[in-house]
Amino acid sequence: MCQALGLAPTAKYQSEGGPSPERIIALIREAIGPPVAGQEVDRFVDALALNWLIAGTDAHAKNYSILLVRGQIRLAPLYDVASSLPYDDMYRPRLRLAMRIASEYRLEAITGRHWRAFATQNGLDPGRTIERIDDLARRLPEAFRQAAGAPAVAALGSGLPGRLAEAVEEHARACRGRLAER
Repeated sequence: MCQALGLAPTAKYQSEGGPSPERIIALIREAIGPPVAGQEVDRFVDALALNWLIAGTDAHAKNYSILLVRGQIRLAPLYDVASSLPYDDMYRPRLRLAMRIASEYRLEAITGRHWRAFATQNGLDPGRTIERIDDLARRLPEAFRQAAGAPAVAALGSGLPGRLAEAVEEHARACRGRLAER
């Protein structure tokens, strides 16, 4: 995204001069155009929500890309996604997202009010945005449990995947509660 927006590669964190979600959404709409741009904007907002739900604090602009294929432009699949949740040395009240949601960076301070304001700022339907995020939060714990229990992951012999699945379940539940806050 930094390159697509003509920014220096060092400007990846919004708080350090990197692009905001609003600027990325504007680029997606401009570069792709309707009706596909709406789907790609939804995918980007879903990615922002996922990072909120898993405490993905390093989801900066260089972790989002666009693909150019045969004259078509699309948002690239997510990559370099990491959660801070399974680590005991992380003090959650101080964790900040790489991109703010409306006016807020702090992971545990983001509520439904912020997501609604974010949706409004970006020309999205606030109710639909909240429903999509809530649905993702509802489905996420089971997806993590399944991934943690997959034979290839279990063969690693690490407790980290299980701790991550438990932490995601707890955090997603808390996020769903905050999502209901106006």
